[in-house]
Amino acid sequence: MRNKVLVVLSALVVLALMVACAAPAAPAPAADEGAAAAEATEAPAEETAADAAAEAPADGEELNFTTVVKIAGINWFNRMEEGVVAWGEENGVNANLVGPAEADAAQQIPIIEDLIA
Repeated sequence: MRNKVLVVLSALVVLALMVACAAPAAPAPAADEGAAAAEATEAPAEETAADAAAEAPADGEELNFTTVVKIAGINWFNRMEEGVVAWGEENGVNANLVGPAEADAAQQIPIIEDLIA
């Protein structure tokens, strides 16, 4: 009998926690939403011109996108490389995937440094 009571109480506690976690977040005050919306509409307009100039490649220069993975040569990352290359072809950029032969973060560092240089 005692075990049944503990099981039922445990189940009720778990159920209460699940309901509490699933509850929607409390809405923010309306004044904050208006101010945040005004800032959000103003900020992109200011940043767009600067970002476009910073992101645009120089004349005749190609954009290069490189994904550095944990380990090269395994099926997961081989399939990922196919997608990266296909995306690059679709978007007119040079996209590739590189990674070390062994899963070692220390081996990723020189790869990233070479890409930056």
